[in-house]
Amino acid sequence: MQEYFVDDNRYFLVQEICSGGELWQKIKRHTRFTEKQAKMYLKQILKAITYMHWKNIVHRDIKPENFMIDGSDNSLKLIDFGLSIQIEDG
Repeated sequence: MQEYFVDDNRYFLVQEICSGGELWQKIKRHTRFTEKQAKMYLKQILKAITYMHWKNIVHRDIKPENFMIDGSDNSLKLIDFGLSIQIEDG
């Protein structure tokens, strides 16, 4: 995330351009990943979810279409926080 701002009703998140497209597009194009590729993507997905849960944020729409690929190094960026909620400690 590059920046964020808030108005009376919404939060806006500004993220960097991810020229690699959606993870879903890559899955459809390649149909198979090597074990090394799958492990790399799965590790990034789990790290993103773990970090959000550590911050008490529940995304509620985890799917390949909501992960964008940075074109330079194949790193994933989680997007579309429209359904997400922040929960209270308890």
